[in-house]
Order: sequence, then C-alpha cells, then structure tokens
Amino acid sequence: MKIDIAEQVSHLFAEIDRQTQVFQAATGLYCPPGCGKCCDNEHIEVTVLDCLPLAIELFEAGEGEFWLGQFTEPTRDSCLFYQADALNAGNGRCLQYVGRPLLCRTFGFGTVRNKAGAPELAVCSVHRATQAETVARSQQLIAEGLSAPNFADLAMQLEAIDPAIGRQHYPINQAMRRALERVGFQRQWA
Repeated sequence: MKIDIAEQVSHLFAEIDRQTQVFQAATGLYCPPGCGKCCDNEHIEVTVLDCLPLAIELFEAGEGEFWLGQFTEPTRDSCLFYQADALNAGNGRCLQYVGRPLLCRTFGFGTVRNKAGAPELAVCSVHRATQAETVARSQQLIAEGLSAPNFADLAMQLEAIDPAIGRQHYPINQAMRRALERVGFQRQWA
C-alpha cells in the first residue's frame, strides 16, 4: 500500500463532498440536525479502500491500536464510530465524520439508475417523511439535468484506484478492521 492510494481516495472524497454540497444548495435537501438513522444500521457495507484514509489518520494520531482493538471484537454490528444520542432516539453523530466512507458521504443525496438508465434520487425514509416536497422537486431537477452524485459511478471510480481492496464490500466494522490491520502491518514493516 502506498500513501498515494489513500491520497487519491481522499481527493475523490473531497470531490464527492463538493458535488453533494452543490446538489444540496440547488435543491434545499438536507439531513435534519442530529439525525443518525442511516448510521444506526447493521447492514452498511463498504470496502477496505473506503476506510484506508481514516485508518492511516487514526494511526498517525496514535489511535490506530485502540481502534483496531475495538473493531477486532466489536460490541455491536452497526458502525462503532456512530455515537447514538441517549436523549433523542434516532439522533446521533459520527465520531469520524470527516473520514467517513463513500456510502456515508452520499447516502440520501446520491442517485441510482432506473431500468431506463435515468438517474433517480435515492433518499432515505427521513427525507421522504420530513421533506416530501423538496424530495419531489429534487427528483424533478435531476430529471431536468441537475447533476447529482451517482452511487455506481462513484463506486467504480473508487474501485479503479485499487481494485484489490476497492471491489469487495464488507460490513462496515469488518472493512474498518481490515483497513486498520493493513495500515498497522505496513507501519510495522516500514
């Protein structure tokens, strides 16, 4: 593994964040403050490559071994970086928001292609319930040509950086553990 692979992923993530911000500004679609429903999910799958920049950052901050221990024997299936709000069910926050994987960056603001190949907004249930008009307007703007991040296109861009670790998806805690192991091992032998 070379650091430049992680830098390429970080550059892709920065571009995804920019695209998402442009999309949000054009549509007015946003996540409700404090909402964490999408994060409190046992079925999130990402790649080791998704987690690589964060794994490097954690080791550079002296936290890699701690988190490797946490991910080696996780206490739950949902992401260990998600901290639920004890006072408000459904709310919470990501302890590593800046380093989050691709899916976490695009969820609720990305598109999928329908059977005809046209992009359709893939919003979460909270968006549909709390911002139905904004969701409908956003979908109309996409149909009229507004650019929005596309899950499949972005996944292919990510995979192209390093197919060996960018193709296979794992449950998020397992992918993070594998990334931490990879970085830790390479730091030992560097």
